[in-house]
Order: sequence, then structure tokens, then C-alpha cells
Amino acid sequence: MIGSSFTAQKTYNTWLLLRIAYGLLFIVVGVDKFFNYIVNWGQYVSPVILDKLFPDLYTLILIVSVVEILLGLLVLTKWTRAGAYGMAVWFLIIAVNLVTTFHFFDIAARDVILAIGAIALARLTEIKDEIK
Repeated sequence: MIGSSFTAQKTYNTWLLLRIAYGLLFIVVGVDKFFNYIVNWGQYVSPVILDKLFPDLYTLILIVSVVEILLGLLVLTKWTRAGAYGMAVWFLIIAVNLVTTFHFFDIAARDVILAIGAIALARLTEIKDEIK
């Protein structure tokens, strides 16, 4: 029979893997929005969202960049749970934005799955905190 310490260690390792992956992902893509090295991020912005909520694309990209970097830092610090729930909401906002472009439905679906993974990270954080 597997002991509870083994289960706790597996839970911790899973939590740590998700924490590092999500934290670094958000920091890297947040920083990249300043440089557009990985991708031209502006192509994913819905004209509907841009016209109604933001004065210009550059301002929106800067705001998104800062939010993503902050969420990544939250996940990598003691506020993992809050950051992970924030990421889940953020991924869902991105998915809605993508759907309103009437393109990128595959990326929107991926972002919904990433939101579910972020919720799993938040839930694992709760479990980890209970084990302590």
C-alpha cells in the first residue's frame, strides 16, 4: 500500500511542475509583447474588443504585457493560488477575444484547456497548503 507521504510528494511534484510552467509561460509571453519576437501579438486582438475598450493597439498590448508578467510573478511567489485563478480568468478572456475575431478558434480552444490547467494548479495549491 502506498503511504500518504508518497502521495503528498507526488502531489507536490505535480504542483511544482505546473507552477513553474505556468509562471514562466506568462512571464515569457508578457515580456515578448514588448518585442514581438515570438509572434506578432496584435494579430490576435479582436477589432470588436479594440474599438470598444482601448484607444489603440499599442496601449492594449502594453496593458496585457504587464498583467501577464504580474500573474506569472504571482504564481511563482507565495500567491500561487490567486495567480493561478487569475490566469484561468485571463485565459478565458483571451479565448472570448479570439472567438470574436472569427478566426483562431483552435487557439481559443487551447486557451480554454489552459484555463482548466490553471484551475488545477490553484486547486493543487489548496491541497498542498492543507498537507503542510
